Amino acid sequence: MWIEGRVGMQISGRVRQIGHALTAWLLHIGLARAVLVIAAFSVLSSVLITGLCIHLTMPDTLLEEWIYFAILTPASISPVVGAVIMSLAYRLAQAQKVLARLAHTDPLTGVGNRRHFMESAASSLDRASRDGMEAALLMLDIDHFKHLNDLHGHAAGDSALIEVARCCSRHLSITHTLARWGGEEFCILMPAASIREASALADRLRMAIAAMIIADVPKGVSVSIGIAVTGSGGRDLDALLRAADRHLYQAKAAGRDRISSGTPARAPVAVFRYENDLASH
Repeated sequence: MWIEGRVGMQISGRVRQIGHALTAWLLHIGLARAVLVIAAFSVLSSVLITGLCIHLTMPDTLLEEWIYFAILTPASISPVVGAVIMSLAYRLAQAQKVLARLAHTDPLTGVGNRRHFMESAASSLDRASRDGMEAALLMLDIDHFKHLNDLHGHAAGDSALIEVARCCSRHLSITHTLARWGGEEFCILMPAASIREASALADRLRMAIAAMIIADVPKGVSVSIGIAVTGSGGRDLDALLRAADRHLYQAKAAGRDRISSGTPARAPVAVFRYENDLASH
């Protein structure tokens, strides 16, 4: 019994290996070719199975009659087979679209994730470079996020992240790329934007977020924003990200709820907080 069970497990494991290999190969050759392979395999299998059944049940059948019945029988059900294959192909295509969307979407906020941002930002910077235009990158961070989680719970932190993402989405145009970079940070790429335009958008976002009413967060949240702008024709995304992160750190070091901006090769142009700075003078 033990030997039979072990042999059975080995056979089962080998079948799974073959199945995984076939699945990987079908995905590798593409949807259209995979459908053709599956259809050909289905028709061929039905021909062989039908022919074998005829041979077993009617061993005296002539070869010509055997071939005739073996081909005619699956041909008679081919519309059903075709409908099943098309249905499976449609479901496979839809599943691939869903998986692709999930792979590029942050599950909590519904905006793009880091992978989505890197791919979209790279293409946007390439276009800006070809057109000889600047591009701006905003890196936004929710202030005191760890304290918010500790004081009000992770549900409050999730609510803050969701509302900040929604607020950013409402203030962006279709050409902008928004993504949750990680933790409490978001990135926004503005193609064909000057540092003045990026700073104006950043301040609108900062004030709009400060005015939000967030469930489970009695005092609301504030954000710090770092801005980096490429030079004319620049397209180094890594340098832009490092510069935006550096400016974000400088905004937080200056007291949070502020904006720091500049270019990858320069010191911050400004660190400001409009209404609070004005009120303090």
